[in-house]
Amino acid sequence: MKRRLLMIISKKLSFLSCERTKSPQNIVVLDTSIFIENSYILDNFIKSYYIIIPEIVYLELLHLKDSNNSYVSSKAATALEEIEYFSIKSKDQFRVSRKSSNKQLDKEFDLDFQNHIDGNDNRILATALYYDKVPYNNTFLVSNDKKLTYMAKAYGLKTKSA
Repeated sequence: MKRRLLMIISKKLSFLSCERTKSPQNIVVLDTSIFIENSYILDNFIKSYYIIIPEIVYLELLHLKDSNNSYVSSKAATALEEIEYFSIKSKDQFRVSRKSSNKQLDKEFDLDFQNHIDGNDNRILATALYYDKVPYNNTFLVSNDKKLTYMAKAYGLKTKSA
């Protein structure tokens, strides 16, 4: 069942690139909490930043779309529609990144992805750290999750909240 779900998700994401950005730029890595706060958040960043959405954020939104909480479900569904819209409209400024699933990042940044409490936050943080390593990039993690932003600051990442 899980394997089948992952295959479906992989096919759905196959149109999205997962390589590093090709030139230095301002980059924002968005957390799930930002989309629940403002499902139209992409409009705020698309003109000034290259937008990275970690794959785990996309997966969390898919899960939240089926939530019993109608507010959260509605926000997640709208956010997913926005992600798909911008992945076509602004593909040169936008990417869903699979870098957070790379086991090398676990060793490189000493993050525990197996921890059920912090695992997803660590994947989001690892994605931001990955893009921050590219010389001359100005990378920000955008999140309303205080714990995640504290962790990011501890690694020297710049953070923003909405």
